[in-house]
Amino acid sequence: MLAFVYLYSVMITTLAICWDQLTLRYYNSWREVFGLALMAFLEPIIYHPLIVFFALRGYWFFLTGKKSNWGNMQRQGFGRKAVTTA
Repeated sequence: MLAFVYLYSVMITTLAICWDQLTLRYYNSWREVFGLALMAFLEPIIYHPLIVFFALRGYWFFLTGKKSNWGNMQRQGFGRKAVTTA
């Protein structure tokens, strides 16, 4: 069952990369596409456990009331900056 889930995850990621290459051509060379397809084998082993770890850490911080040390982040928006004339 573990092998099936692992191979299914690799297959879905590889199909998404191939679909993107066939429709949008986001990547410039087939070397990049091949490298991404190889990284699909490491995704379930490295990326997903990290996502679970940081999600659980965030929930723990939320439940215990612990604050992150990112500080205050104000939105700046996408509007045009005011032009000053001299």
